[in-house]
Amino acid sequence: MASNNKPSFAEWFIFPLVALFCGLALLRNAAPFWWMGAGLITASLATLFRYREKRSLHATSNEETKTFLNERWRQRLMDVLCLSALAVIVALMLPEVTQGLRPINKDHTVHFVKAWQLQDAFLGQGRLWGWSHQWFAGYPAQYLYPIGSDLFTLFVRGLSFGFLNLEQAYAAAFWLHFLVVGYGVFRCASRGYSRTVGLLAAVLFLTDIGSFRMGGWVFTAQWGVWPMSLSLGFGLLAISHLNDVLTSTSWRSVAWFGLWMGLALLVHPIQLIHFGVVLPVAIVVRWLVKGGKGWLLAMGRVLLGGSIGLSLGGLWLFPFFSTQNYAQSYGAPWWDTFRMGKGIYTLDLLQGTWPAILAFGVVGLFVMLFSRRFFPLLFGLLSFTLLLTSSSSFLQGFHLIDFLKSLQNIQFQRFAVLLKPYLFIACAVSVVVLFKHLAKQGKNEDEQETGDAPTEQEQPKENLEQGAQEVEASWNPWPVFVRYLLVGFLAAPVLYPLVSHYMERHVKHIYRRNIKDDLETDKDDKYRIEKKAFVNWALQQFPQDRKRGFFRLALYVGKHTHSFFDLGPKLQVPIYKIGFTPSTNFRYKMDKDSSTMLQALNVLYLLSRWQLSSKKYELVKRIGQLYVYRFKGYQPNPFQVLAGQGSVQLKTFSDEDIVLVAGPGSQGQLRLNVSYFPRWSATHNGSPLPLLLTQVNGSKQTGFMTVPLKPGTYHFRFRRGMVEWLSLGVFVLGIAFLFGLFWADSLSNRVVWLKESLGSFQDSLTGWETRYAYVIRMVLMCGILIVAGVGIGLALWNPGQRYKHPLLRAHRYTLGFPFLSKFKKATAYRGYQRKECRRTLNRLICGPQDWQHLYVKQVRLGNNEWKQCIWMHPQRQTPVVLQYKNVVVGDLMTGYFGIAKTGFRKHAPSVTFQVRINGKRSYTGKTRDDSKRSPFRINLPTTLRNKPVTVEFQVNAHDTGKRHFCFHAQGIKLP
Repeated sequence: MASNNKPSFAEWFIFPLVALFCGLALLRNAAPFWWMGAGLITASLATLFRYREKRSLHATSNEETKTFLNERWRQRLMDVLCLSALAVIVALMLPEVTQGLRPINKDHTVHFVKAWQLQDAFLGQGRLWGWSHQWFAGYPAQYLYPIGSDLFTLFVRGLSFGFLNLEQAYAAAFWLHFLVVGYGVFRCASRGYSRTVGLLAAVLFLTDIGSFRMGGWVFTAQWGVWPMSLSLGFGLLAISHLNDVLTSTSWRSVAWFGLWMGLALLVHPIQLIHFGVVLPVAIVVRWLVKGGKGWLLAMGRVLLGGSIGLSLGGLWLFPFFSTQNYAQSYGAPWWDTFRMGKGIYTLDLLQGTWPAILAFGVVGLFVMLFSRRFFPLLFGLLSFTLLLTSSSSFLQGFHLIDFLKSLQNIQFQRFAVLLKPYLFIACAVSVVVLFKHLAKQGKNEDEQETGDAPTEQEQPKENLEQGAQEVEASWNPWPVFVRYLLVGFLAAPVLYPLVSHYMERHVKHIYRRNIKDDLETDKDDKYRIEKKAFVNWALQQFPQDRKRGFFRLALYVGKHTHSFFDLGPKLQVPIYKIGFTPSTNFRYKMDKDSSTMLQALNVLYLLSRWQLSSKKYELVKRIGQLYVYRFKGYQPNPFQVLAGQGSVQLKTFSDEDIVLVAGPGSQGQLRLNVSYFPRWSATHNGSPLPLLLTQVNGSKQTGFMTVPLKPGTYHFRFRRGMVEWLSLGVFVLGIAFLFGLFWADSLSNRVVWLKESLGSFQDSLTGWETRYAYVIRMVLMCGILIVAGVGIGLALWNPGQRYKHPLLRAHRYTLGFPFLSKFKKATAYRGYQRKECRRTLNRLICGPQDWQHLYVKQVRLGNNEWKQCIWMHPQRQTPVVLQYKNVVVGDLMTGYFGIAKTGFRKHAPSVTFQVRINGKRSYTGKTRDDSKRSPFRINLPTTLRNKPVTVEFQVNAHDTGKRHFCFHAQGIKLP
């Protein structure tokens, strides 16, 4: 030790440096030597850092800081550095995509083909919406699926000035989308907290693995559902301007908000829900933080920015809403609040997300709720609002599915994607605050122990410099070294597996999945050689086949294998996929391979990954692992005469114009092998004709256009409606307003009359707010009461269920006892010993697992039908009984039962459903087909009608695997 407690050069530098190298050498040894090495490294770094901190404590206290950049440019430079760091992370995650290789797995190829079609077949012909024969029996392109991601791909290609081809542009767009969403998270977090929080939150968000429909790497990259992620990035950029929109007087912030909101709505419609939640919550937060002053001006600015965003996004949204009845429903409910709360406890609320993020994030969200600043309070309230409104409990409690049938089209699990940015920001806040607090706590303890940190109250001002020198001289490095030596030695054995698992699961896992497993690029396509050979053969064969008539190429390559769609741009031939086709939600999205269907679609060739034994195909050529078949039932005319006869000739067959000529003596019906859509119209010899729908084999996936057949000329036209042109006009108007707002601030400083007009407008709003403050409060109070009244009314509303029984159609009846809404009156028993299940709020718990709980649940039964029913999962060789005592049912009982879509199985065992009234069996039924729900009706004996009875529902099954049983029942009173 040096004299006078002054550390020597060896104590504060040489010895820690030697200890550092020794620690590094010990790391390569087995336990406990690597534990010692970790302790030495921790102690050495802590000692060097603490001495540096002490050394520089007063070094710059009296010196003027000089820099070549002003504060504004320093802030911009920091943003650029953070953005560059995010770009490096994206490049490490996507090394092959960074090289320009296009992803091909899952939905990627379909997104690429959509961008190609928009570029060549639509924008190249001067149209944005219209009909395409590319898939199915034709489909409405750019109507039912958002076009923002396709425009983004073409925009990226335009920025390259032809340097990138379309495939490379798609890879670049996919790469840039990660940067956009990462920067959106960073921007929101840095506006609410700091760049440190923003950078950490963005890194955590980008490296999140996630799962199907839950966002993250799996959903965005592996499944290729990146348009939703891109829209989230634009939406977050819009939200980052919300505070300025609500509090400042600059119109530029309103313009930025409207621009980003419009782009978000143009890319994915879920942002309509997102902003529908964000804006009301933001208005409430603004009032909580700032009070009511300036409320009218703030509302006007939000309304203006939102209107601009809606006008930009309306370019796609308005045509979509005008034709949404022809969209296929893929809606799916999420968990109820009980399961969500359990998910927070077990840290599996967001499958695939690192549990530590959820743990820190939930703590951060609760802290945010007590903040008095705009963004933290907004993020906290918004997170819990999104979580609540996405739960099935919220939908059930207010009967929203019965009130708004369009909600059945929403996949509520995707609300997790909207929730994640705020949760990750909260996690970053918790981590940063924790480390800052620990560092500050350690510093304060050191100062208290050594008598450091003299203050102005303790010493005169002229002695501060001398005090700082005494602090430096009295500092002893050995307690610091020993303390962190113990910390490193004890914590390293536990922390290393944690860090190792995180690196393996979240860092290396993403990188490895990209270069080896899931994220395949066109270089990794194992059918690349075969596809190239097939294209060469087809380019020689197809021109000859076109002389025979119209035909399609069918793909039989797997239900969720979509990488063969890129044959369309190369062959310029319509493609029919046998199996699921993503990225288009057309109601008549056919995917069957029956002979009647293939004939109606004019399929000539079928490309298969497997050898087929069906007699309806003839093998034409084998190309490596692929087989080319000719469909024997091919017919060259894209029409068919039904229920009659006649000679019909095809004159014109283009995307939006079809002309047929029927010869003399033609009669019956003429079916055009093109799907119906409301923008189609037909004329016969110039006179309008009604278009009828015809299904093939009764399949609801088909809806061909049919007209009465008689001699003459038939002209089928596809025309864009008034909505399309209005949306285009509103879009142009929104662009004009956008540029006006961008220039409003600078112009108002130059143009006196404009500045006076804007000032007068703002003063008028402030004056109205003061003059009519009482009226405004009353209007707001009435609005709150109306909203509350509607909510209470929906909660109390009992819509019941309508059934098509002949007896009920013949009488006007009223609802008797509603078993669902009166679930709180029920008691459950399990087993032959009738062990009573305990009740917890709205659940009857008959076992430790979730599926052993009885409760009212929103599920999908049958053909995508959302129904409220009582979840009553059978248990192994043990009957489950739900009992209602002393209830007045009425004259009869009606209801249905079935298996939820989450439990569909082929050749599944049946579930036995039994109803007993006063102990006597009144009905017994079994599930026959998982895809269909089974109705039932029970006529009560005359002696029991409208009298108190005990009703029991019992389920049992030999095989309980995925037997997600659910039933609905209600009493009926006849006149």
